[in-house]
Amino acid sequence: MLNLNLKNNYKLEICYGFFLFLLWWYLIGIKDLFEPFIGDDIHLIRIYSNQELINVWFGNWDPDNIETYSYRPIAILFYHLLSLAFGEQTILHNLFSNIMQFFLIITIIIFLKKLNFSNTQIYILIPLLLFSKIFVTLSAWQAISPLSLCYINFFLVAIYFLKWMDQQKTKYLFFILFFSFIALFNREEVYHLPFFLILVGLYICDNFDYAFLKKILPPVIITFSLVLIHFFFRTTFVPAASKLKITFVGIKGYLMSGVATGLPGGLFTTTTEERILQILWLLSIAIMLIVLFRNKLFDKLLVKKSIIFLLIIGLLTSPMIIIHRDFGIFLPSVFTLAIISIFISRLLDLKYYNQQKKSLRLIVNFLVITILMSGLVGGYKRSNEHLITYKYNTIYFTSEDSRLIYDKPTTIPKARRELITNRLKKLGINEYIHFDELLKKKIEGNLYPDLIIPNHFPLKY
Repeated sequence: MLNLNLKNNYKLEICYGFFLFLLWWYLIGIKDLFEPFIGDDIHLIRIYSNQELINVWFGNWDPDNIETYSYRPIAILFYHLLSLAFGEQTILHNLFSNIMQFFLIITIIIFLKKLNFSNTQIYILIPLLLFSKIFVTLSAWQAISPLSLCYINFFLVAIYFLKWMDQQKTKYLFFILFFSFIALFNREEVYHLPFFLILVGLYICDNFDYAFLKKILPPVIITFSLVLIHFFFRTTFVPAASKLKITFVGIKGYLMSGVATGLPGGLFTTTTEERILQILWLLSIAIMLIVLFRNKLFDKLLVKKSIIFLLIIGLLTSPMIIIHRDFGIFLPSVFTLAIISIFISRLLDLKYYNQQKKSLRLIVNFLVITILMSGLVGGYKRSNEHLITYKYNTIYFTSEDSRLIYDKPTTIPKARRELITNRLKKLGINEYIHFDELLKKKIEGNLYPDLIIPNHFPLKY
C-alpha cells in the first residue's frame, strides 16, 4: 500500500482554497447573488406538506410530476429544509449555494491530499477548477443545489474509504454508509460509486493480493448494496424513470462530454478571443505531453496514475450516455484537471533538467504560463458568458417560467406566483409561449425588447 497522507491537518491548503474561492466569488459568484428564482426553482424550492415528504419515498421525486422522472427523496427534503430556513429570500438561497460550493472545494482538496497530491499540484488544479465553466453551473440556478450536496458526500465517501484502507476501523464503514446514502438518494448519477472506489483502491495499491481484496471488499459491498437498493426503489416506485439505453446520440454525448472535461472554457466557443484561448490551451497541453515523452519523464508510477485516472474519467462520464446535461461533467472534470496538474508539476520539477538544458527550461516555463493563463482566462470569460444564459429575462428561462405559471399545474407559493406573474407581464408575457416561438417573435417581429438572447442556446458545455 502506498504511504497515504492521512495525518495532515491541511491548514495551508484550506486557507489557499478559501482565498481562491473568495476571489472566484468576487469575480463571478457574486453576479448571481441577487438573481430571483427561475425555471425549476419556482416549483421545486418550497415548503412541502408532511404527506408530500412521506410520498416522495414511495414515488417520483417531483410531486408535480413535470420534471424528469426519478427517485431523489433526499433532494426534496433538501429543498424543504432550505425553504424552512430561508423562505422567499433568494439572496440567502444563493449565498448558501455558494457556501456549499466552498465546502465542495475543501472536500476535493482533502481527498487529493490523501492521494498524496503535492501542494504544487493542488495550487495548479484548484484555480483551474474554480474558473472553469463547469464550476459556475453549480450556482447558476438553485434547483441544482442538491448536486453540490451530492458531490460533497461523494468525496466524503472517498475520503473515509482511504481512511479505511489505511486503518480498518469500523466507524469508517459507518461514515461510508451514511455519506453514500446521502449521495445516492440525492442523485442517481453516482451509481458508479462502488466502481470508483475500486479504481481509487487500485490507485493506492502496490500489490493486488488477498490482503488488498480483504480491505477493499467491505466498502465496495456497502456502496454496491446501496446502489442496488436505490435501483430497486427507483424501478419499483418510479417505473417511468429513464433506463440505460445505448444509442448513437448517447455515445456521441458521452464522447463530447469526455472531451469537455479537459477544457476549462467549455466545449463550445462563440468569440474569436475564446477560440484563440482554447487553441492555446490544447496546443500547450499537446506540446507538454511531447516534452514529457521526449525527456523520458513518464516513469512507471506516473503511467499507472494516468491510466487509472483516465479510467476514472471514463467511468464518471458514463451517466452522460443516458441523459445529456451540461452540469453532469463536474466529477470527471476534477480528475482530468488532476492529470494535467500532475503533468505540469512534473515539468516544474527542475531536478530532471541539468545545466545544459537552459532552452528546455525556457520552453517549460513558457508552456506552464501559457497553459495556466489560457485555462484561467478562457474559463473566466466562458463562466461569465454562461451566467448570462441563466438570467430571469433570457428567452429560455422566460419560456420556462411561463410554462410553469400558465401551462403546468405546479405547486407554487402564492406570493411567489404573483411575483413571477407580474415579472412576466412586465416583459410582455401573458401566456405560455414555447421557447422556439418566443425566439421567433423576438427576432422576426422585434417583440419583447427586454428579453435577452444569449450566445449559447440550448445550454451547452
